[in-house]
Amino acid sequence: RLSTVQASSASEARIGDAISSTGRLSSFVIAPSSPWRLTWDMLNLVAVGFDLVFLPLQVFQLSLIGFMAVMDCVTCIFWSLDMLVSFFSGFENCGVVEMRLPRIAR
Repeated sequence: RLSTVQASSASEARIGDAISSTGRLSSFVIAPSSPWRLTWDMLNLVAVGFDLVFLPLQVFQLSLIGFMAVMDCVTCIFWSLDMLVSFFSGFENCGVVEMRLPRIAR
């Protein structure tokens, strides 16, 4: 489990610490090693695999029916949501987990 250091003492953070801040949106920040984030990353692999196979097939202008039509919409929505999730996902920098929204947004 990560120990959390507040933003005011970020310079004292050690390897394995998580730097966070207080604020209305800070409770929505997702730790990069959380089960929710790992599940999202696995879904990301599925979406990449689907796009890897089916996007090149669009050259042949195949009609989208059934499963392909649904997955086309699902992956479009997924990639849109992925941008939002990425904005709220912490990251590791030099062994310290960065959980401050302004730093994540950079």
